[in-house]
Amino acid sequence: MLRFHHAITDGIGSTEMMHIFISAAGDDIRPGSTGKAVPGYIATVLDDAGNPMDEGTGRLAIKGPTGCRYLDDVDRQRTYVQDGWNVAGDAYVQDEDGYFWYQARTDDMIISGGVNIYPAEIESALLTHPAVADAAADAGADVHYIPSVADVPGRLLGLVVEGDLVLTLGAGDITEVGPVALERLRGGRV
Repeated sequence: MLRFHHAITDGIGSTEMMHIFISAAGDDIRPGSTGKAVPGYIATVLDDAGNPMDEGTGRLAIKGPTGCRYLDDVDRQRTYVQDGWNVAGDAYVQDEDGYFWYQARTDDMIISGGVNIYPAEIESALLTHPAVADAAADAGADVHYIPSVADVPGRLLGLVVEGDLVLTLGAGDITEVGPVALERLRGGRV
């Protein structure tokens, strides 16, 4: 941003909403943030049950003077519009100042052991370690099953997260990457 002496105006809108609904300009820009709800729109982050969240990663939802109506697709209408909220399909975090921070697409979610995991959360946690130059996380190809043991019935674990790392040699102990990332994720919700 400073290199070119210009601030980047970011924002998000959708074809279904026919308008940009979150943005920031001028002194309101926070690098990395998409911005705040623009005048006339209300934005929030919803949990899986459709309730507004005070913290954590959830589904971006918008209300405003424009909205979505799928005339010939009842199922898609039910998915996109929930209790008056237009749910865009993006995972966001909203900070205490009302700024929205993009995390991932909600259709990129990995469900493992009943926990919803966004690959970007895993990647961000891995990147906190100085030995990791880049990271990519995705669901493994196989669905895993925990077999029955004694009186405890087996259960379907679901997908297992797999990752690829690009390491910076000499920048730290690579055996600490997993524990450091896991601690960061546990501090969140995984």
